[in-house]
Amino acid sequence: MRKSRTYRSPFIKKFRTRSSLYIYDANTNHILKVDPVVYSVVGDIHRLAPEEIVRKWSGRFDPAEVRRALGEIGRIMEADHLFRADRPREIRPFGGQSNHERAGEASYQHLILNVTESCNLRCRHCVYGGKYPNQRLHSSRRMSREIAHKALDFFLEKSRRVKEPHVGFYGGEPLLNLNLIRDCVEYVRSRTSKKYHFGLTTNGILLRPPVAEYLIENDFNIMVSLDGPRHVHDRYRVDARGRGSWEKVIRNLELLSAMSPLYFKSHVTISAVVISNDHLSDIRSFFENSPLMSGLSVSISYPVYTPNPLIEEEQPAGRENSHPCEHCALFSNCESRLANLEGLTGFLKGYFQRELYEIHYRPIFDGFNGGIHINGCCFPGQRRLFASCDGRYFICERLDNGYSLGSVDEGVLPERVAALVEEYRGVSKSCLNCWAVRFCTKCYASMSTGGRINWDLRRKECHSFRRDFEKVLVLYHEVAEKDPRAFGFLRHVTQS
Repeated sequence: MRKSRTYRSPFIKKFRTRSSLYIYDANTNHILKVDPVVYSVVGDIHRLAPEEIVRKWSGRFDPAEVRRALGEIGRIMEADHLFRADRPREIRPFGGQSNHERAGEASYQHLILNVTESCNLRCRHCVYGGKYPNQRLHSSRRMSREIAHKALDFFLEKSRRVKEPHVGFYGGEPLLNLNLIRDCVEYVRSRTSKKYHFGLTTNGILLRPPVAEYLIENDFNIMVSLDGPRHVHDRYRVDARGRGSWEKVIRNLELLSAMSPLYFKSHVTISAVVISNDHLSDIRSFFENSPLMSGLSVSISYPVYTPNPLIEEEQPAGRENSHPCEHCALFSNCESRLANLEGLTGFLKGYFQRELYEIHYRPIFDGFNGGIHINGCCFPGQRRLFASCDGRYFICERLDNGYSLGSVDEGVLPERVAALVEEYRGVSKSCLNCWAVRFCTKCYASMSTGGRINWDLRRKECHSFRRDFEKVLVLYHEVAEKDPRAFGFLRHVTQS
């Protein structure tokens, strides 16, 4: 994949909290607290001879201190194999199998049926709203009963070994095709005695009592789109006449909560899209202080498609430097919340929980052993398989405009799966020299626009991930310095 290269610097990331200095070792996943001399000189150990390092740093540190630090670094390298210059040399296929073989033997966990491309809103930030090149648009197309049944037959066969398989319904607004949703639920239950979980993503406009009653009775998990308080939500989530939808969504959520408080707390998740960090404090206050919202989990996302004219409109060039960074303020406040053993609110968990979990429970390695597996990505179609209205299969709902994996008539075609994985491996060469590679969550959807992997988008997404993950590293250690027990809540978190 890549010509072997000799590096002359340790594969590390240095970072600091307000009171301490740390080194993250990418080869082993160790994080060490170090003194200022070790922190300063460690980057030179493979590039310069010991006495050259002493001379280089003698203007800042006493030479005896530099020699002491070099001795300590040497002992750590010998005992724990840290600070090596090794980088992974190749990106390997998933699981040791060829991609073609794995695709042919796959089990599937989650089928998503795009039951309609129609929507009763025209949200300004919607990827299907016409502002984003190469994305499908809202249309009147609906999935037929025949296509839905074919997709379900395939999924039922491929999910036999899965412990808790899921069927999800997507749009547009899926509740506009509630009859097909009802039919699919009945069809699954008529074909198997195994328990299948059902869920849908909705804008909440149609969650009126008869619909809510059906969803409660059938134990649906519901993801409701709500961007925060009225003035934030109604700025973007509007109908065809430009009228805000916040009041209707809140009223329906209140009705749902009144019908079954237990169901509401356990089965409803909020999906909030953040367009501008200028609104973060208002959004957070709404989700944390509203009695209706305070107990719910909140999934936070930013638009990732490029070009993104809405972000350019909301945050013109240069403006980001003239306003305080509310995102940074959120990190600071998260620290004080974590120090309290009550842990995080649902909103703050939506921001930080996954990264904190990955740091807290990170495994320790002896190195990369020559290579890494594709990081951040599921094997195409296995974790999530998306069926479009016309019966084509895609990786997930975020990639329904390119990389078709097959269809309800063909099934998932191993050769297409293999071709996609190989293309992604080909554009992932920079991962081999990225200090954050073991924690990366970027995937095909993060790097794709218009049905193609976009190199410029990949570069920007990688940069933003490293920047934000370094903040989380600092946050974690700021909290741990004050109270190591603060992360006890992570024991009760299951990462998918």
